Amino acid sequence: SVFVTWLAEVCIGIALLTVLTPPENAAYSAIGIFALLTLGPTAGLLAMLPLGRALIVIALLVALRELVARGLWAWTVRAARE
Repeated sequence: SVFVTWLAEVCIGIALLTVLTPPENAAYSAIGIFALLTLGPTAGLLAMLPLGRALIVIALLVALRELVARGLWAWTVRAARE
């Protein structure tokens, strides 16, 4: 479940970066993508967005990560009881 949560967080982070990055900075560098995949979306967002936007997006990602983790936990408990 940790891998699924991480994968969902990275996918959401990439999607948010695509939407929030200004058009003149839309090309992602190899280092930025590497940071996003290895250090997580938080590092990638801090590297690629202005600080104010990055903090807002990071807060949204933390909330979404908690929702995904709770959903996976509920699904796992339900499957174990059946």
